[in-house]
Amino acid sequence: MLATVIDVKESRGQHFIITDAGIHHFLRPALVHQNHPVVVANKLNQKPEYSYRIEGPLCTTLDCIARDAMLPKTDVGDTVAFFNAGAYGYSESMPFFLSHAVPAETMVQDGRAKLIRRRIEPAEYLNYCIE
Repeated sequence: MLATVIDVKESRGQHFIITDAGIHHFLRPALVHQNHPVVVANKLNQKPEYSYRIEGPLCTTLDCIARDAMLPKTDVGDTVAFFNAGAYGYSESMPFFLSHAVPAETMVQDGRAKLIRRRIEPAEYLNYCIE
């Protein structure tokens, strides 16, 4: 799963990364309190220096995707990649939670990324429900 960093902050000595993806896209880490391997995809050649707690954009303390993730200095706009998301992504998550967009899904086959589910904006599925 790929997520874009939308905020980076420090509170009470803990470093936080806030991403545009959360438990509504990738629920398993919150359920089992187990981190999936994670990297800053656009900084693979940089040395991990900070321990981060990676959070999603939802207004709940449950929206934690990783704890104590050792990563290089991370900035707004960076791309965070969570490995081994697979079936723990869309099929196990809550895609319509709090009216956030349903993310696009891609797969890599023969070294090429292919779109398998397009992004759906809240207005699109809400209009469908009303009609």
